[in-house]
Amino acid sequence: MTVFCIYDASGRIIQTNKVYDPPESYEASIRELGHKFVKMDRSTLVSMDHFYVGRRKVRERPVMPIDVSKKVIKAGGVDTVVLTGAPKKAEYSFDVNIPGIGVQNVQSGKLPDGELEIGMDMPCLFTVRISYWPYQDFAQEIEAVA
Repeated sequence: MTVFCIYDASGRIIQTNKVYDPPESYEASIRELGHKFVKMDRSTLVSMDHFYVGRRKVRERPVMPIDVSKKVIKAGGVDTVVLTGAPKKAEYSFDVNIPGIGVQNVQSGKLPDGELEIGMDMPCLFTVRISYWPYQDFAQEIEAVA
């Protein structure tokens, strides 16, 4: 079987297709459409979350070396969690899941120095997400307790 990975200018894989028939007609179609692609002999599709295309080869997206100081903090603004090791200018966001209210985006932005410190005023469960291409996205749940 042949797998085709169609990718954008940054190397992000935007579509993977497994072709069972001779691949020449499919290859001609995607060339005609002007898509960038890599083809390979493989029995399974390529995960868009874990791979990208670099130098015309499918490569594994690296994992960000992020350290999380703790996964449970005390609510009330007296305790914080510190995340370090993210690339400078990585994008971050954190969402809070408040019982009875639901998930709310609290804050998002860019990390100027690769570090993020967060405290919470009330008990909740929140998820911190950090993204920086081509790294795999990072997500960590943190619990703020009374």
